[in-house]
Amino acid sequence: MQLGRLLELSIDCEAVLDSLHFWQGLGMESIPVGDTWPHRYGVMSDGRLCLGLHDYRFPSPSLTFVTPELPGQVERLRKRSIRLDFCKLGPNQFNEAGFTDPSGQTVCLLEARTFSPPPLEGESFSLLGHFRALRRRSRDPEADAAFWEALGMIASPDADGVSEVCAEGFNLQFSRQGPAVALVFETPDLEARAAKLEYDGHNLTHRGDAVELAAPDGLALVLEASD
Repeated sequence: MQLGRLLELSIDCEAVLDSLHFWQGLGMESIPVGDTWPHRYGVMSDGRLCLGLHDYRFPSPSLTFVTPELPGQVERLRKRSIRLDFCKLGPNQFNEAGFTDPSGQTVCLLEARTFSPPPLEGESFSLLGHFRALRRRSRDPEADAAFWEALGMIASPDADGVSEVCAEGFNLQFSRQGPAVALVFETPDLEARAAKLEYDGHNLTHRGDAVELAAPDGLALVLEASD
């Protein structure tokens, strides 16, 4: 069983323009969107990760997947005893459904894309480096990873207390330490990137071979050194 392909990390933004300017300042680019949603909505991308900025109140951030044959997928989730938080299926509306995983991560399933993703780039063009994963703080990383493995993601060996599952173009991590929710990036030139971010006015917290900075809307950004 697979949920589909990740479309975006959906974020509840009370000030969409402020959030858009923040991500633009880090080198992300705006992606044209359709008119699916009645609220203000924008998408920023670094060529790999797409962030959906929504002027709409919901449990945020949400992992939003495009799921073919959504009614059938809903039935499969129910057979696995996964309780749906919402389910909107019908001929005269945009079909969507959602649930919450054991770690508290919100998941939304859509019947179709709300924008056309950019071509996958070999190298990120943002100041943050290569997007690695969405990381959540967890009381039981192994169990949370096993939940996603049962939904079709592939488990990777645990490293430094972090449990990880992978799908095409996306990794999800669980750790007992660190921010509640973080976007993790990798870069071989961590010191140079950190210096540039500080020069641009960002306040960084240095933690060994990583630096952290606060993003709008409750997200943390973690840059880690890579080989």
